[in-house]
Amino acid sequence: MVEHRFDVNNDLFPASEFIHKALSNTGNKLLVHCMDGVSRSATFFLAYLMIHHEMLLEDAIDHVIDKRWIRPNRDFLKQLITLNSNLVTQ
Repeated sequence: MVEHRFDVNNDLFPASEFIHKALSNTGNKLLVHCMDGVSRSATFFLAYLMIHHEMLLEDAIDHVIDKRWIRPNRDFLKQLITLNSNLVTQ
């Protein structure tokens, strides 16, 4: 798997807010997708669960994996770990 270095830290909160607003009305659905649908899109949805549903990263991953296979790349996971630490200490 080729890993591309890409900083998503500045995009996690705005994307999470977008997802939250899109799903705030009952019955609304939202497709979050990327090239393969397993890394970048999963990263943003995991961040949404962590920020808006107050899930720890491990719980968010377990929740999503119960629904579909995901594999955020190593760099994205590092950024999610940082987000998790920041949210826990708030």
